Amino acid sequence: MKKKVLLVATKERAPACMRALEDLGYESLFFEFRTGLVYKSQFVRRLIRQFPTLKFLKRKTVANINKQLLEEVEKFRPDYLIATVAENIYPETILKIRSRGVVTANWFIDLFTHWSIIQKMAPAYTLFFSSDSAILEKLKELRFNNCFYLPEGFGVETNTSPFENRKDLYDITFIGSYNQGIWQHREKFLEAVKDLGLNIWGPEDWKKTSLKDYYRGLSRGEHMLDIYRKSKIALEIPWDDKLSQAIGSRPFEVMFCGACLFVYDIRKDMDRNFIKDKEYVPFLTKEELKTKIKYFLSNGTEREKIAKAAYNNLVSKHTFRARLETIIDTAERILPR
Repeated sequence: MKKKVLLVATKERAPACMRALEDLGYESLFFEFRTGLVYKSQFVRRLIRQFPTLKFLKRKTVANINKQLLEEVEKFRPDYLIATVAENIYPETILKIRSRGVVTANWFIDLFTHWSIIQKMAPAYTLFFSSDSAILEKLKELRFNNCFYLPEGFGVETNTSPFENRKDLYDITFIGSYNQGIWQHREKFLEAVKDLGLNIWGPEDWKKTSLKDYYRGLSRGEHMLDIYRKSKIALEIPWDDKLSQAIGSRPFEVMFCGACLFVYDIRKDMDRNFIKDKEYVPFLTKEELKTKIKYFLSNGTEREKIAKAAYNNLVSKHTFRARLETIIDTAERILPR
């Protein structure tokens, strides 16, 4: 008889995770934790921000989500509940689920900005996995012994190599937001390479910057991946939060699509999972970035060698299937039988 997994995730993340669980031989059910009018309507969220008295709508929505989750547990009777972030699921809800004999695990893929939530959530779960080694260190200081490191990954959906019949349309690609208060270095780095074939996708805030002529529009989902598949070089310029060390989703997306990844190399977890100069190209200054961009645009064989090494590492070690298998294997290994 198959063991059951209740997956608590967003609708964007769920399909790849559900396929991975099926491949691993589990019966699974998806529960969306961000649902209801408050989560689905930007207009309602703006109203709540403008009129704090309306916050009761958010509280009511969250309470209903927790109630629905408990009802799903009663009906489905899972062996495991695996959540990804699920910041609005109350610790007391998780404790009730654990009291029913369910092994609960949270794969938390957000940063230190969520610390106030994390320190309340972590002890409630049977197992808590953080994608940020700095968060894990902090949890260990609090003597939470149920916490483990587990980086972000990618939901591989095809067996087709991104290097077959490749057509590079873009020399340099950057996809991301503009906010000078958060990403203080993005504009200066992109300014340094704008004349080398730069293309920017993201919110329209880029139109108000000195890089407006290089802005190509919005890009999400499959369209974003298609851009990476047609790019020689893709840049990752993370938020230079001094506390966080985690890798975001962007490097995994770039590597899966076969572009050569250049990373503003300020987070130690990148080097923990991928080999510097062999699977990604690091940079710390705009001068270093410009020099390396010029070199790798002129040396396609070396550029592709790095991209292929990164892709091979990704599909062998960093898929959603590998992450979910780690979660369940950890539970099987350390929990009493």
